[in-house]
Amino acid sequence: MKRLNYYFFTFIAAALIFTSCGKTGAVGPQGTTGATGATGATGATGPTGATGATGATGAKGATGPTGATGATGATGATGATGPTGPEGNANVQTTVFSVTNAQWLWNSQYEFQTSPSSYTEYFTRYCDNSIAGITQDILNEGEVMVFFTPNTSSNTNQWAPLPYEFTDGSGNFNYEIAFETNVGTVRLHYFFVQLVASATIPVLATYDITTYQFKVVVISGTLTDALRRNNININDYNALSKFTNAYTRKNTL
Repeated sequence: MKRLNYYFFTFIAAALIFTSCGKTGAVGPQGTTGATGATGATGATGPTGATGATGATGAKGATGPTGATGATGATGATGATGPTGPEGNANVQTTVFSVTNAQWLWNSQYEFQTSPSSYTEYFTRYCDNSIAGITQDILNEGEVMVFFTPNTSSNTNQWAPLPYEFTDGSGNFNYEIAFETNVGTVRLHYFFVQLVASATIPVLATYDITTYQFKVVVISGTLTDALRRNNININDYNALSKFTNAYTRKNTL
């Protein structure tokens, strides 16, 4: 029996050897993909890579809303008192106006008291002008000065004080412009003074008077004292104007 088994297994072995040495058969079809295996454990984190280059600057965004106003800061310390400024012109009033031929009315009188019982009188053309700054206090304590432009064609910046006297080229008479004051008013007078009794002079009532510009300067008593203390000639308009800056209070009518 053992010998029979031995021959049987020998035969099978020989058959297998013979079979394995034969020609290889065709590859069979690919089998279906098997199911995905379970995810493996996460590997260790690798080293950090190098920093990349800076990208281009993006477009400017829209301006945000204005923030709330901050709290007011504490008041700073009071500064040192500054030096006293120059004397101002709060006590000066200046009024400028023109007078045409038609505004010189006929007639009035300009008088000069020559003695307690006598006077010299000239008939005049006159023009009244309202000046609100002339108060009784000004007449008592202050000054009222009147200037005019004698050269109306080539030098309107020349201001000559009144009263004004100018001798005619003939030598026969003088041109005279004077003024008198009352509360709230300045009256201007225009007249001739005959120098040669036998000469014929213009008729004042019908004489064509040039248009002149006048400037009335009203100064309070306080500033009048300052003018005197500083020896300012009140008939010198340039000196007066420089001291009081009167032109800054000009009120052209």
